[in-house]
Amino acid sequence: MFGYIGIGLAFGIIGKSLGFSPWLVAILSLTVYAGSAQFILVSMMALHNPIFSIVLAIFLVNSRMILMSITTAPYFKNDSMLKNILIGSFLTDESFALGMNKVNYT
Repeated sequence: MFGYIGIGLAFGIIGKSLGFSPWLVAILSLTVYAGSAQFILVSMMALHNPIFSIVLAIFLVNSRMILMSITTAPYFKNDSMLKNILIGSFLTDESFALGMNKVNYT
């Protein structure tokens, strides 16, 4: 959890240094769940890139989540769709690494 505080502070500093209002930075922090997407979004918005380019860049950077989801899906095949959606919303780089580490040692 402490790692997220550091990322949040770094995002706030970068967003403010790029000229975005603290309100916009706070709204992005509350609505965008992917830390990498937040950094890409403010950086590309500051350069006035087209929306399509921003969306494509965010998709490509976060497409790793597709591979992580495919890897973890067999462990949750007996759970309901609602439970899978809930569990899937907690899939992050850190939780994936910890989960796969546990699987490798059991």
